[in-house]
Amino acid sequence: MSEHAAASAGEAPPRDLLVLEAGCDPEGLARYRVRLGARFEVLRASAPAGFTAARRDAREAEIDARFAARGEPLAREIQAAIARFERASFVLAGPRRSLVLERARPRIVGILNRTPDSFSDGGRWVELDDLYRRAEELLAAGATWLDLGGESTRPGATPVPVEEELARIAPAVEGLARRFDAWLSIDTRRAAVARAALAAGADMVNDVSAGHGDEHMLATCAELGAPLVLNHMRGTPETMQTAPSYGDVLDEVAAELHERLVASLNAGIALPRIALDPGLGFGKRFDDNLRLLHGVAALRTYGCPLFVGASRKAFLGTLLDGRAAAERDDATSATTAWLVARGVSAIRVHDARRASDVARVAARLTELAAPRTWGGVTPETREEGLSG
Repeated sequence: MSEHAAASAGEAPPRDLLVLEAGCDPEGLARYRVRLGARFEVLRASAPAGFTAARRDAREAEIDARFAARGEPLAREIQAAIARFERASFVLAGPRRSLVLERARPRIVGILNRTPDSFSDGGRWVELDDLYRRAEELLAAGATWLDLGGESTRPGATPVPVEEELARIAPAVEGLARRFDAWLSIDTRRAAVARAALAAGADMVNDVSAGHGDEHMLATCAELGAPLVLNHMRGTPETMQTAPSYGDVLDEVAAELHERLVASLNAGIALPRIALDPGLGFGKRFDDNLRLLHGVAALRTYGCPLFVGASRKAFLGTLLDGRAAAERDDATSATTAWLVARGVSAIRVHDARRASDVARVAARLTELAAPRTWGGVTPETREEGLSG
């Protein structure tokens, strides 16, 4: 079955097979560093051509195009993982329209919070006229997607009553949809709010709880044909920073996102309607956030576009010796450049102008560097390595 057919049939990719990075050897042959799980010892025992054991403790291997082109089942499985990792574009099909996402031209997502207590801009856009002016500014600055929230999910935030969140969101969505043509996602953990926002004109749901916060969320998105961002978080915003702990944060976040991906598919949400977010700052320690940023490209192995927000988050302030949220935009720009180079399709930010400029330059430089870097293989080696 082809990758597209598998996605249409609702099949999930393997959980424990992650492509970590890609490049070329000095002869131009495509090479991939792959985390293999239980498959590691099988491959190591046979030591086929094109396979090099890289790190036994992490069950990682380097695999080149000679191995990926072999015909046995395991080689085909790895070849399919590489194809998902290398996927260049996606189409998110919403209830009324679709959005094309391209790794080479990542979308800048402007943050809109109609809340009194968000960590960076709480209280600034509560009045509708102010919110609309802010939306116009974000779009003029280069954002092509707006992400609207009516409940703060900062660390320690207490939930607001659903009626209050609805009162904040419903009129705002209706007004934004009427005034602007931008893609509009609703940042909520509640199915009732998602339903109301989609009815008012929103295109997509961004759920920081990945469906854990409301047992009806996944079924609601499936029923309404709504695309969904699955964000990784342990606990709730109120509890998530109470002694979070990971062994291997990339492995654990990938496995837990995979579980939510499977739950979403089982609920009836098609794979092409799902995006993944590693949840920077959501139940993560300082080093966890940095390690996730470093390894974020591995999540591309699951065949979904990546949606990531590092903008002004606390771990950047920690890295900068306690810098306040409003003074973290240059640090955010560094993460934006990194995310572009790692193949992230949508980047959520407060400062759209800065992010748009950084993304354009980083995307061009990444394209020029492609033959010997992260996901870059020349057309010739890509064809040789993945034709099978």
